[in-house]
Amino acid sequence: MRRRGWGRIVNLGVAGAYRAHGSARMSAFYAAKAGIVAFSKSLAREVGPYGITVNVVAPGVIEDPELPPADARRRKDKRLAVPRVGTGEDVANAVLFRVSEQAEFVTGDVLGVAGGWLL
Repeated sequence: MRRRGWGRIVNLGVAGAYRAHGSARMSAFYAAKAGIVAFSKSLAREVGPYGITVNVVAPGVIEDPELPPADARRRKDKRLAVPRVGTGEDVANAVLFRVSEQAEFVTGDVLGVAGGWLL
């Protein structure tokens, strides 16, 4: 990527990791996800001069990948501002934007794909 002068790195985090959210019995998980955010922000500064962006996509409540997206969209979760749970397609769309030419000025950022969970 450095030789080409262009690149996109997208790491997967988790909703809440960027603001010190945690859950009982999940300390190692949330510590690792918070580390991904810190790593990505630091790396963004290191490789930015080479035309490389580094971002995090942070999913929230995502439905089982075996469930058809239309069925997942009908499921409700009271913790969400959007009246449905997320799908793998929602996460993939966020990643696709982050790797696109349109996102060339977006780096060191965390994009929550969580339907308003943890607002």
